[in-house]
Amino acid sequence: MIKFRIRSRARLWLNLAASAAFIALAIYGWELPVETAIVFLVICVVFLVAIIALGMAAGWLLRRLRKEDKTGD
Repeated sequence: MIKFRIRSRARLWLNLAASAAFIALAIYGWELPVETAIVFLVICVVFLVAIIALGMAAGWLLRRLRKEDKTGD
């Protein structure tokens, strides 16, 4: 059997192109206003940034608590 290997960078661009095509067809097919799609995009980016910030804060807090445990022994 022939196996095709797609490099990870090419796979990333392929997934991005497929996502963009889906969003374009959703805007065209469901007559979704572009402004609404942009608002949804902004909301998703804000939530993503908030989740990343919470993860970073949790990691920083855990590291700080572990350092305090080591110095308290």
